[in-house]
Amino acid sequence: MRWIRKDSREGGLPVRIRLWLPLALSLICLFSTGCQSLQHVSLEPQFKNPLAQYSSWGWTGFRSPFSSENSRLVTLDDYQPGKIPIVFVHGLLATPHTWTEMTTALHADPEIADRYQIWVFEYSTGISYLQSASVLRKELQDIVQKLDPQGNDPALQNMVLVGHSMGGLLVKQMVSTSENKMWEALSDQPFEFVEADPETKQQIREAMFFEPLPFVSRAVFIATPHTGSDWVNRPIGSLGRNMIAFPSKVQGQYRKLISNNSGLLKEHYLNSIPTSLDHLAPGDPIIVALSELKISARVPYHSIIGIKQSRFSTETGDGVVEEASAHIPGSSSELVIPATHTTIQKSEQATNEVRNILHLHLNKVDQGQYLPLR
Repeated sequence: MRWIRKDSREGGLPVRIRLWLPLALSLICLFSTGCQSLQHVSLEPQFKNPLAQYSSWGWTGFRSPFSSENSRLVTLDDYQPGKIPIVFVHGLLATPHTWTEMTTALHADPEIADRYQIWVFEYSTGISYLQSASVLRKELQDIVQKLDPQGNDPALQNMVLVGHSMGGLLVKQMVSTSENKMWEALSDQPFEFVEADPETKQQIREAMFFEPLPFVSRAVFIATPHTGSDWVNRPIGSLGRNMIAFPSKVQGQYRKLISNNSGLLKEHYLNSIPTSLDHLAPGDPIIVALSELKISARVPYHSIIGIKQSRFSTETGDGVVEEASAHIPGSSSELVIPATHTTIQKSEQATNEVRNILHLHLNKVDQGQYLPLR
């Protein structure tokens, strides 16, 4: 089965936007490489990585983030019982192409190739990462239920998630408990007061309320802005927001939700549909709430952080995410390396660290230390 991308063609852009577009693309790329069914692409015996054929730009998914139709979980080979899935989640404006170098290097390790299978998640990066995480969560739940309904494959029950940049925020939602914190970031009133059609209300519920996935037993965060990034508050961030085009149908549904729920949502979210950039701004209620969530005590997690001299900030960081934002308390390991935000996931140091983490994970799994919740 081939991995089929769905590309959309937009109409003509206003002159002002067309003039800004080249500059916008060059600056927005600082954050880049920053699903309704499981699909796979078969590998040739010598592992000619299929991710290499896809562009590193996720412009379509950023510019036109209108539904989960652009989201999909992809395997690089047929499912193999006994092999632990590693799920790689890309960041803003990126695609799974960003993992080409790392996945190729990891597959060259005989033990990793023998014991792990590589999956990637592609998603529209312009929408709120709460919605994207909800799609990822459902995709993972559905495929585990389909492939191992009785929970008899220990490998499938000890999944590893790796997220770069905003992808790390999706990963955190797979291993954390929301309680009421995410909803309270939006509203001062109980969720039960929401007036909406059943489908819309269920979508909101799934994005706002979640528990750790029982089959995920380790997480890796690479250059993840746990408390946001000042980058989105610069002029280019505002331009990026203006380029995200929600269809009139989606805009109408949001206006109807606001109209039917007067006084329910906080003023911060009344003017327009929140985008991923809105939720990446330091101090945004959603990023604040997410940063306060506790990761499950049964899931060890690791951080890889980039340091690079920046002309835009006096803070140390990778040029996009400050070191303080990329740091997450309680991590089992933290590696700081000299790398930029757009190259860290391609670097030899980060790849070696992920390799070491995967070998550590194998040792713990073989010792029976990380068993799924029942």
